[in-house]
Amino acid sequence: MSVIFKTISVVLFLLPVWTDATQHTRFACEHQTPVRVSCPAHYVIDVQDAFYGRLEKDRCGWNKNDHCKAGNSLTIIKKNCQNKNSCVLKAHNSVFGDPCHGVVKYIKLVYQCVPIERVAIACEHEADVTVSCPRGTVIRVFQAFYGRDDLTTCYRYHETNTNCKAKGSYQKIRHACDYKNSCVLWAKNSKFGDPCRGVRKFIKMNYSCIPQYH
Repeated sequence: MSVIFKTISVVLFLLPVWTDATQHTRFACEHQTPVRVSCPAHYVIDVQDAFYGRLEKDRCGWNKNDHCKAGNSLTIIKKNCQNKNSCVLKAHNSVFGDPCHGVVKYIKLVYQCVPIERVAIACEHEADVTVSCPRGTVIRVFQAFYGRDDLTTCYRYHETNTNCKAKGSYQKIRHACDYKNSCVLWAKNSKFGDPCRGVRKFIKMNYSCIPQYH
């Protein structure tokens, strides 16, 4: 009875159903030591908001100018931090430009730590595959199906059906894997039924490895 994971990859595109719901805020002041931001193992930074400038009079010293923000600062900070386990905030005009001359500026970063999304593909008619997470973590499934939703995955000859999903397959896959350190899936009609005859199907499971105590 088989599962077939042609590809198991970690991607940094994040759409998890479980996150550390806490919003964290970090500041880095101009002319001071850069600040390192980090998340726990198996988590990455998801930037909620960020800027370089000054929107408070009494942050990083006092200044009456509290309407100063570099227009491109969110983009730059996201490029530096988004989907990374850690990053360094360097509050400097050489990075962002100087939106208000003579004013001490700072970086404000609001973020959450979210699990890394992993994608597992299991092709019909291939060998069993075990999906596992590192020690101390468990699988958290948030999307899964058995069927076909594209033309290229597990390609055989001339696949044309991209609207094929077995009813109940998400629940069966989740039951097999959710909150377990490892699991085996079967990409077989005998497990899920045959939602589209003559079409080569596959399991696609989007999941994260989260700490076991959650």
